[in-house]
Amino acid sequence: MPWTLLDILAFLHNPNWIKLKVYAVLVGLCLICCAVSAILSRFQKQVQQRRAQDIALSGVGPAAFEEHLQAHVTWEGDLELKTPLRKRVLQWLKRRHRGRTAAMLLAGVLALMSLHHYVILSNWADGDQREFLGDHIGAVLIYKKALRVDPNLRRTHLLIGESLLAAGKINLSIKELERAAKDEMEEADPYAVLGDALRFAGRNPEALKYYRKAITMDATVAMYHVGAADCLERLGRLGEAETEYLSALRVDGTCLPAHQQYGLMLMNANRTEEGIAHFKKSLMVNPNNPHFHYNLATAYARVGFAAGAVAEYRRSIDLKPDYMLAHFNLGLTMMRLGDKRRATEEFQTCAQLDPQSPNDVEAKKNANSRLKELEKNG
Repeated sequence: MPWTLLDILAFLHNPNWIKLKVYAVLVGLCLICCAVSAILSRFQKQVQQRRAQDIALSGVGPAAFEEHLQAHVTWEGDLELKTPLRKRVLQWLKRRHRGRTAAMLLAGVLALMSLHHYVILSNWADGDQREFLGDHIGAVLIYKKALRVDPNLRRTHLLIGESLLAAGKINLSIKELERAAKDEMEEADPYAVLGDALRFAGRNPEALKYYRKAITMDATVAMYHVGAADCLERLGRLGEAETEYLSALRVDGTCLPAHQQYGLMLMNANRTEEGIAHFKKSLMVNPNNPHFHYNLATAYARVGFAAGAVAEYRRSIDLKPDYMLAHFNLGLTMMRLGDKRRATEEFQTCAQLDPQSPNDVEAKKNANSRLKELEKNG
């Protein structure tokens, strides 16, 4: 059943105002019902007035007139007046009852639609607020309430899938997103979100298929091209990956993920100078991202620009003091420059921090090894 009103309200969806919009729709429906009721009341009064006029014209009393209508018989004499009179009154009465029945049915349908829309949109709004606060699992539980009203609504499955993906529940996320994308859709975003989930799960060929669908439907979104490029890079199809990265940058020259990931691909392909150019463009857009400074520092270290590498590593540490990889690599750079004291300081700092990721665990392990090596060599 097409829910036109639901589609319109979903298009205007806003977590801060959605309930107010629903209330406005409900008030509008109430006003419509009141208007219909007023029209029917006026119509009934007109019927009563016409009936009174006809009774007066018939020359008989109201009781006799009603008895005639109930019996559906024709009086003798003056048939020219009374038979059309009876037909006209019966027609008015039938119209009145039909109008009341139609109005009651319309009011019932509108009430059910309003309740249906209110429950779904209210759950969407509450779930969005939980999602905004970072409570992804709480958002999922609220979104699932909307499924009790309409279990086949794609947008609800999409919202649940996105929240599960943000919570790291990748396999559960894929199931929900596949339900949202089980049929051909008019929007590209659900395909791209499913592609993200499949890519995080390491299912790159499947992810690439959905990114291709999204790009076919809307090629003006840079992140669709970035997702496809990342899949292609992981599959070893570097030429096609480069084409997609360049497509993303043509669509949006300030797309930071495109600059960063393309720069890393170039650096790994021994085209470090080209990668440096993209890292610098990223920093022009966002100069306060420690990871961008770290990537540029790593590229500088590869091409032998030690001074530039030290400056960028320090800048990344200023922005993120617990950046273990930056401390460790700055220590390596200082060792190459012959400054063992500063190298020791950086390795010690790295070894004292608590790791937050597998890369941090590896950096801490390597930092301890380097400290032992420096102590051994005096």
